[in-house]
Amino acid sequence: MEGGEAEKEDGRYLEKELPEGAVINLAGKTTIRETFAIVSLASLYLGNDTGIMHAAAAAETPIIALYREAKAKEDIAPGVLGEYARFSPWKARAEILRPERALGNCAKALTYGGCESKVPHCITQITPEEIVDAFDRISGLPKRKKS
Repeated sequence: MEGGEAEKEDGRYLEKELPEGAVINLAGKTTIRETFAIVSLASLYLGNDTGIMHAAAAAETPIIALYREAKAKEDIAPGVLGEYARFSPWKARAEILRPERALGNCAKALTYGGCESKVPHCITQITPEEIVDAFDRISGLPKRKKS
């Protein structure tokens, strides 16, 4: 799909780390139209707040979206500084995951999206277990037993 060198690197990493055949890495290999066509055929979009997430919403593809904006900052200028309030997937079946609180300087910062770090850190508080639970909720499949 669309993407720069960082996304291509992420795609190669996932391709290497996941079981063989589990991933079709299209990072940097498709046009935007091809990307939209692919996401419209997908069973689920799992990713962050991007244009592709909104394409998934338009295509009625279920969504699990990860936002960097902490829930604890929800009331600070909603609709102005809050990307969650302004840019949630519109009229989509979606599970939205956000960190509970901002980390470090982000806790006091009044920046758009609530995270001012140059590298992702607030969003990394979202755990794999939270993502799996969101998948269970949105898929409609019976909940798995925790081991």
